[in-house]
Amino acid sequence: MKFIKNLFAPRWKHENPQVRKQALQALDAKREETQTILLDIASNDPQLFIRRLAIKRLTGIDAVQALRQAGARDEIYQEATRRLCVLLSAEEGTNDIEQLKSRLSQLAEAGILEYVARHAVIPDLQKYALERIDNENVVVDVITGAVRDDIRHYALSKLNNAAALKRVIKLLKRKDKKFAAQAQEKLDRINAALVQRNELANEYKRIGNDFLELVELCKLSNEWRKYEARLRSLHEQWRGAGIQLDQQANSTESGPTLQIAQAYALFEEQLKESAKKQAWEVSPEVTHADAIDRLRVINEQLTAKVGEISQQQAGGSGLARFAADIKRQWQQCYNEIITDAGAALPFADLPQMTAEFEAGLKELEQWRADFPTLEKYNAQLNELIANARELLDSGRTLSGKDIATLEKRFENLVPPRRFAIESQLIESYKNTLGALQQALARQEEKRRHVVSEFTALNKQLADSIADGKSKQASQLISRGRKLLKQLDDAGKSILEKDGQSGHFNQLALQVSELHGWRQWSSTPVKEQQISEMLELARELEANQDNPHYDFVTAANTIKAARKEWQNLTTGEADGDQGLWQQFDAACNQAYAVCQRHFDQQAEHRAINLQKRELFCQDLEAYQQKIAGQEPENIDWKAMNKIVYAARKDWGQLGIVNRGDRAKINKRFNHVLHALDKQLHQYQLKNSDTKEVLNRRVQTLQKQVADKSVSVEQAIESVKQAQVEWKAAGAAIKESQLWRQFREACDSVFQMQRAEQDAINQAREAEKLQREQIIAAVEAAGTLSNDAILQVRATVEKSKSEWEELPRLKKDNTQERRFSRAFQQFEKQLARYFAQQLQMEKQKLQQNVALCYALEKTIFACLQGQISTGQLKDSVADLQQRWAPVDARLRQVEQAVRGRFEHVKTCAERCGNGDMEAVRSQLTADENTCMEVKDLLCIQMELLADIESPPESRQRRMEYQVAQLAQKMKQPKGQDIDAEIARLLSQWHSSGFMDPAKAQPLEQRFYSALQSLDKDYQ
Repeated sequence: MKFIKNLFAPRWKHENPQVRKQALQALDAKREETQTILLDIASNDPQLFIRRLAIKRLTGIDAVQALRQAGARDEIYQEATRRLCVLLSAEEGTNDIEQLKSRLSQLAEAGILEYVARHAVIPDLQKYALERIDNENVVVDVITGAVRDDIRHYALSKLNNAAALKRVIKLLKRKDKKFAAQAQEKLDRINAALVQRNELANEYKRIGNDFLELVELCKLSNEWRKYEARLRSLHEQWRGAGIQLDQQANSTESGPTLQIAQAYALFEEQLKESAKKQAWEVSPEVTHADAIDRLRVINEQLTAKVGEISQQQAGGSGLARFAADIKRQWQQCYNEIITDAGAALPFADLPQMTAEFEAGLKELEQWRADFPTLEKYNAQLNELIANARELLDSGRTLSGKDIATLEKRFENLVPPRRFAIESQLIESYKNTLGALQQALARQEEKRRHVVSEFTALNKQLADSIADGKSKQASQLISRGRKLLKQLDDAGKSILEKDGQSGHFNQLALQVSELHGWRQWSSTPVKEQQISEMLELARELEANQDNPHYDFVTAANTIKAARKEWQNLTTGEADGDQGLWQQFDAACNQAYAVCQRHFDQQAEHRAINLQKRELFCQDLEAYQQKIAGQEPENIDWKAMNKIVYAARKDWGQLGIVNRGDRAKINKRFNHVLHALDKQLHQYQLKNSDTKEVLNRRVQTLQKQVADKSVSVEQAIESVKQAQVEWKAAGAAIKESQLWRQFREACDSVFQMQRAEQDAINQAREAEKLQREQIIAAVEAAGTLSNDAILQVRATVEKSKSEWEELPRLKKDNTQERRFSRAFQQFEKQLARYFAQQLQMEKQKLQQNVALCYALEKTIFACLQGQISTGQLKDSVADLQQRWAPVDARLRQVEQAVRGRFEHVKTCAERCGNGDMEAVRSQLTADENTCMEVKDLLCIQMELLADIESPPESRQRRMEYQVAQLAQKMKQPKGQDIDAEIARLLSQWHSSGFMDPAKAQPLEQRFYSALQSLDKDYQ
C-alpha cells in the first residue's frame, strides 16, 4: 500500500515532489549524513528542481565537482558549477584559504576564477583569483564594487588598458572622487607612455622612409657617392631609434626592417661597384634596343590578353598572377633602361609605350574586376533555370504567381558591365519559362474540361435518380468523386461558385436515402455494408494499441450490422452467398480485434482484483496493529490520513469483474468501518475538549468586558487556548465548534485592536506633527540673504521640538527627510555666512588699499613730489573712507587698523615738519622690514605649498629645519583659516617701506594667499 509505505519511509524519498522538497529543506546541512543524503538526491532524484535544491545545500567541494564531471544533463552541470563557484569563493563552506587556492589552481576555469574574483569573501583569495584572470571587465567590476580599499587598489594595479581605466573613472567620478583621481593618474601615465612610444615609433618609421626614398633616388640617378654621408647618417639614426623602441615595454613597432636591410646592402654594393666602374658613355644608336623591343612585346602580350578576356576566351582565375608577372617584367626592363642608359639614351618612344602599358593594365584590371559579377550572374541564372525545371518536373499544380516570381527574379539579376551574357543561358531560361507557361495553359484547359464534364455528370445523375436507375446513379457518384479528386483548389472553387458541388452532394444524399428506404435493389446496400465493415476492420487494426479507442461501440456496430443484414435477407428465397461470405469474413475480421481487446480487459480486471485484495490486506494489517494500542499511542493524524487516502486510492485501482465486485467491496468497507469507528470515538473525545476550550474563551470574553481581567492577560490565555485547540485533534462537528471558538477569540482580539487603534491615532498625530516640522525646515532651507537669519530661531525651535519627540530609527523615512532638510538649512545658512564673510573681506581689502595709498602718499611727500598740505588732505580723505569690518575678522582688522594708525602718525609728523626724522627712521627700519616680510612670504608659500623664489630658498630651508621639531610636538591637523589670519596680522603689523621696494614682496605674499583664499586680492 503506497501511502502506508510513504508514511513510514523517509520523507525525502516520498513519491510526491513537494513532500520531498519540504523534507529536503528541513534537513540539517551541517551534519555529515545529511551531505550524503543530499548527494544521493542530487544524483538520482527524478525531478530537476529537487536535484537543483539539493545541489544548493551541498557544502563539499569534492562532491560538487564529482556531480559536474558525472552530470550528463546540462542543467545539472550548470547548477553544480554555480554551487562550486559559491564554495570556492568562501561564501559558504570551508574558509581554508590554502585548500581553496589549491582547488582553484587545479580547475583553472576562467568562469570560476572570474566569479571568485568578484565575490570572494577572503581578501587573499580574491587577490589570488584576480592574479589569474585576463578579463578586464571583471577587474573593472571589482574596482567599482569592492568594499575593501586594498582589494580595489590591487585590482587597479592589474589594470593597464586605457579603455578599461576610462570606464573606471566614469563609474567612480561621482561615487569615489579620490579613487577616480588615482585611476586618472594611472591613465595619464599610460597615455603619456603611449604618446612617447608612438612619437618614437613615428620617428623610427619616418627615418626609415627617408632612407628608402633616398635609396630610390640614388637608384634612379646612380649618384650613390654624392649621398653616401646622408645615407649613413639616416641609417645610424634609424638603428638608434630601433634600439630605444626595443627597450619600451610591450613594443610592437618594427618598421620596414627587411626593406631597409636590403636597401643598405644594395647601397654598400653600389658603392663598391661605383669605386671600380669608370665613366662611360653609351652610343645613342645601339643602346638598349633589345630592352625597348621587350617592352613592345610585353605591351603586345597585354593587349592580346585583354582581347582574349573580352571575347571570354580566358578565365579569371589566373588574371591576378598574369597581371603581377607582366608588371614585374615591364618594371625590370624599364629599370634596366633608366639605370644604365644615363643621359645618352633618346627617350622619345618610352613615354608613349609606358602610357600604352598603363592603359592596357588598367583595362585588364577592369575586366578582372568584372569577372566576379559575370560568375555571380551565371550562377544565379543557372540556379533560376534549375528552379524552373524543378517546378516543371514536379508535376504539381502551377499558378501564375510561380511564373511571375521567376520573371521577377530574372529582372533582379545584376548583369556584368563589360562582359556579354551567354546567349545559350538566356535561351535555356526562355525555353524553360515557355515550357512552364505551356504547362500552365494545359492545366487550365484540363481544369475547364473536368469542370464541364462534372457539370454534365450532375445532369445525368439527376436524370438517373428520377428514372430509378440506382446502379447507374452509384457509378455516376463514383465517377463524380474521382473528377473532384482530379481538380485543384481553383477548379473546386469554380464548382462551388456555380453551385455544382453542393448540387452533387445533395444528389449523393438522395441516393443514400433511397438505399436506406429500400426503394432500389438490396444488392448495392449489401455491397455498401461490406465496404463499411471492411473500413471498420481496417480502423480497428490501426487502433488496436490505442487505449482511448471505443472498442465496445465498435463491437455493437458489428452486431447492429449483422442484424441489419439479417433484416435485408428476410424473405429472400435464395440470397447471394458470395456477398454473405464477404460480409461475414469482414465482420469476423473486425470482431477479432475487439475480442483481443476484451481478453486484455479481462486480464486487467484480474490484476485489478489482486491489487484490491493486497490493498485490503494492508488496511487489515494496519487495523490489527493499532487495535491493541492505547489511544494516546496512536498517531490519529496519520490514521485520518490513511482513511482519507484509502477511499481516494480505492477508486483509482481499476474495475474488476462484476461477479467479484460485491465481495471485494464488502471486505474493504468492513475494515474501513472498523477504522472509522475508532476515529469517531477519538473525535467525540476531542469534541468534549474543544467544548471546554470554547467555554473558557467565552468566559474570558465576559471578564474582559467587565474589566476583571486585563486585555493582555486575556490575550495570553486565548493564545494558550489556541495552542491546546490545535493539539486536540479533529472533532465531531469540527467546523461548528471552530466557528464558535474563532468568534470568541476574535472578540477578545478585537478589544486589543481597539487599544491598538488608540495607539495608532496617537502615532498618526505624532507623524502629522513631524510632517509639519519637516515642512517648516524644508521651507526655511529655500530662503536666502537676510530672510534666512530671521527664521534661524524658528528652525532651532523646530529642532528642539523634534528631539523631544520619541526617537526614530535612522532609516526611517521622516528621520531621513528631517535630517536632509536640516542639513540643507545649515548649508544655506553657511552659504549666507560665507557670502557675508566675503563681503567683509572685501571691506578689509579696501582698508588695506587705503593703507597702501597713504604709504605711497607719504613717500611722495618725502621725495618732494607733493606738499605737506596735500599730505594732510590725503590723510583726512582716506580717514573718511575707512570702512568698519565684522568681528569675525577682528584679529586682521586690528592689525590693518594699527598699520593705518602707524602710517597716519608718520604723516602727521611729516606735516609738523619732522620729515627728516621720519625719513631716517624708515631708512633704518627698511632692512628689518624686508627680512620680516620675506619670512612671512616664505611661511605663506609653505602654507600654500608653492615654491619660493631662488633667492629665498636657502632661508626657506633654514626656516623649515628650525620649525621641524616644533611641528612634530604639535597635534596633527592645522586650522588653515587661523593660520592665514595670523600671517595676515603679522604682515600688516610688520611696518611699511618704500612701495617700489615692497611691491615684489606684496605680490609674493598675496599670490600665495590667493591660492589658499581667493577672496583676498
